[in-house]
Amino acid sequence: MDWKEHPAKAFLCSSFKDKVIPVGHLDVIGPKGVWDNHSANHTTFSDIKRNNNFVRRLKSVGTHCVKKHKRQLMIR
Repeated sequence: MDWKEHPAKAFLCSSFKDKVIPVGHLDVIGPKGVWDNHSANHTTFSDIKRNNNFVRRLKSVGTHCVKKHKRQLMIR
C-alpha cells in the first residue's frame, strides 16, 4: 500500500496531534520507543517493519503533522 494513504500514517499523525507521541520523540523516547510503545502491536503496522524506512517516515510524519496542527490552531 502507498504510504500516502496508509492507515499507519494516519495513526501516527493523530498520535502526534493528540500528544500520545511526544513532539520531541527523538529526544524523549526515540524511534524504538515509539515502535515499542505505540506501533509494534497495532494492527495498522502489521505490514511495516521497524527499520530505516520507519524511522524516516516517523520523522517526516511528526514534522508535517505538528506544523499542520499549529497552522490550524493559528487559523481559529
